[in-house]
Amino acid sequence: MARGSHPAGAAPGSAPGVPGGPGWITLIDGERGLDNCNRTGDGNWRATDGAIQIDGKTNKDAAFLYSKNSYTDFEMYVEYWANDDANSGVFFRITNTKIINTKGGYEVQIFDKNPPYPTASLVNVSQAAPYFKAAGKWNTFYITAKGPQLTVDMNGERAVAAKNSAFPAGPIGLQYNSGTVKFRKLMIKPL
Repeated sequence: MARGSHPAGAAPGSAPGVPGGPGWITLIDGERGLDNCNRTGDGNWRATDGAIQIDGKTNKDAAFLYSKNSYTDFEMYVEYWANDDANSGVFFRITNTKIINTKGGYEVQIFDKNPPYPTASLVNVSQAAPYFKAAGKWNTFYITAKGPQLTVDMNGERAVAAKNSAFPAGPIGLQYNSGTVKFRKLMIKPL
């Protein structure tokens, strides 16, 4: 997708990359959406300042918000903000919601300081190219999963195009490890 172009189904006149039209399901919209998700871990997820925010947890394990429904093939749109110390991610096709990690689902990384798989990488599958920085600004992910074809666009630019069939279906999730992370929009369109 070219920088500033609209994804399939984007509403005419909408900001670049913001999807609209039939079939889109909004899970997070500003401060609304915590009730659309289940939680695991002890993170301090809360609705504040126009987003779902997290900036702490009480133990070493990651904290997650994950969808109540499972998805197989889909397009997903995420708006997020992360500070310089943030270590977070967007998971999809999670196979075990009791233990969420990259051995049981795909993770699109939000972690500028992780050289093997920096921000926008598909962890353990494909490193993002070019190198993206997320810290200190609002960003977008546009993630498509169609069978084994997986793509990640960050801020309108292709970051990853990979083929992997390890995880066929499951919920989507937002992960937190450290720093401050805000999610302003999370939308999904089953295909």
